[in-house]
Amino acid sequence: RRVLGRPNSVAENRYGDVIVVTDDHRICKITVHGEVVNVAGTAGAPGYRDGEGVNARFNQPRGVAVDGEGNVLVADCENHCIRKVTPRGEVSTLAGTGVAGYRDGDAANAQFNVPVDVALDGRGNVLVADCDNVCIRKISPQGWVSTVEWREVPREYEENDIFPAGVAVDHHGDVIIADHVKSCILRMTPDGDVTILAGYSEFPGYRDGEGRAARFHLPDIAVDNAGNVIVADSGNQCIRKISPQGVVSTLAGTTGRGFRDGDIAHAQFHGPGGVAVQSDGTLIVADYSNRCVRKIFP
Repeated sequence: RRVLGRPNSVAENRYGDVIVVTDDHRICKITVHGEVVNVAGTAGAPGYRDGEGVNARFNQPRGVAVDGEGNVLVADCENHCIRKVTPRGEVSTLAGTGVAGYRDGDAANAQFNVPVDVALDGRGNVLVADCDNVCIRKISPQGWVSTVEWREVPREYEENDIFPAGVAVDHHGDVIIADHVKSCILRMTPDGDVTILAGYSEFPGYRDGEGRAARFHLPDIAVDNAGNVIVADSGNQCIRKISPQGVVSTLAGTTGRGFRDGDIAHAQFHGPGGVAVQSDGTLIVADYSNRCVRKIFP
């Protein structure tokens, strides 16, 4: 195991390197040769500063995505903004002022409130899980920030907010949302129609099954090439899979805290907080409390 601090989230770049966002305010890279490189930020030094490499500062960075040009996009949670790290390690603010708030408009003046995750759609838009503003925001390639409007929501949400804790985009262009408060996974079409894909409960739990019968505890999400939603079910210490039809199964883990490699039925995790899918279908897991990054091979 290579110690990276506690990994919050992971992504793959175009070279097959694994990008890791850590809870000690750094963006790291694990190369295809297994070398760990500190790309930006300094361990134990939270702050807000654009700049090059270790001179830049982050404050509790969380979700991460990589665009087609190899730029790393980071939800800089406690700085209330979205940062961009170029392949050369140059850090800039993509959107946000560094102050919590809610404002759409041009990227330099837009405001977020505890953004926790980012994802890219097929048009180059950056989608942001703006947690404390209880909405999904969109940053266009032209640098304009807008709020994604729900057109239709399930009746359970007619008087309740959706609290987005994770966001991903599938190959149909649907936005997948993880809601920690209601312990469920939602799907939103490009037209803004929202449905419950799996889960939904006032109380977290653990149960495989179909649709709303399933239970989760602090889920984070990614989407694989077959359209399955992969869930890092942090509170249940395991990795789950939701088929396009909404059938939930446990992919790996025993639901007991631990650290064990091996076959997926007996492997153990401790607070897996993020998951990503590599181009060959391998899953990368940010195993937070085990302070390591794990792989689940197809």
